Amino acid sequence: LVATDHASQEAFDRIVGTLESDLPELFSLQAVLPPKILKDGQTATLDVPEFVATRSPEGIVQLRGRVPTELAKVSIGAFAGALFGGETVYNQTRIDGELPDGWPGLVLAGLEGLAELNRGAVLVQPDKVEVRGVGADPEVTSVVSRILAVRLGDASTFEIDVRHDPSLVRPSEPDETGLEPEQCQMQIKAVLTERQIQFDPGESTIEAGSQGVLDAIAQILRDCPDTEFEIGGHTDSQGSEDMNRNLSQNRADAVLSGLLARRVLISTLTARGYGEVSPIADNATEEGRALNRRIEFRLIEKSAADESDSETTAQVAQEDADGQD
Repeated sequence: LVATDHASQEAFDRIVGTLESDLPELFSLQAVLPPKILKDGQTATLDVPEFVATRSPEGIVQLRGRVPTELAKVSIGAFAGALFGGETVYNQTRIDGELPDGWPGLVLAGLEGLAELNRGAVLVQPDKVEVRGVGADPEVTSVVSRILAVRLGDASTFEIDVRHDPSLVRPSEPDETGLEPEQCQMQIKAVLTERQIQFDPGESTIEAGSQGVLDAIAQILRDCPDTEFEIGGHTDSQGSEDMNRNLSQNRADAVLSGLLARRVLISTLTARGYGEVSPIADNATEEGRALNRRIEFRLIEKSAADESDSETTAQVAQEDADGQD
């Protein structure tokens, strides 16, 4: 696809994103936006890369603009689906491998701010995040400001043009029926494939740059309230086996505590440290050791016996209640 030199960057990104999403497997798209020719014959600099998300009064959310990788596109779409409901999200983003570091974190912060609005838009550029729109909460301006301040820190600036409309009701929450367990696992895996939860060297403190990853997982888990997961901590082979096992347990516990701090119900979550016993790469190389230092979420399948016990317990409780009546 070669656009004319009159096409705007926004329209180009939107059309490319739509085509990439609609193409069947085995097809690929190469898209070129020629630089604009000025009157003196020189070429103009291309527009600044951006990501745009809009939420209509009907609750439809459209994601357009650029993301760095296919995995980022999947994880951002999953995060948006957890926030707004998967049926209302249309992901028309396009892939641009030259985006600056930290781009997904800016996008996730902007989407979390947009979730507080009944209608509005988010604009993400390399040097700022802008949120504008209308919300039903009288404190909506403070709420959105707090979200962006916590998620972005001092790394990026943000601008807010948000107001309260007393005639509105709060944005509807995603379908309370939630996601299927396999969907929950797939979405969490997509997030962790794009970016792992990082810790300070030899410590169990989650790095500040990984807080956005934990935010994304928390949003997914809220849509999976009855799904049981094991949070597994893994290390490389450097150090003693006992030290690595303890370190991995402390890191798994730190993730569990981080989710609790985000008001995720953790009754269906367990933390377990495996240490160095389950490598997925060669510990003889730095690249392999980096891959082995990881957090995994493993879906715990309920057996038929477990489900039968749960049903029996519920039946006995109901019979006791009927007897008291």
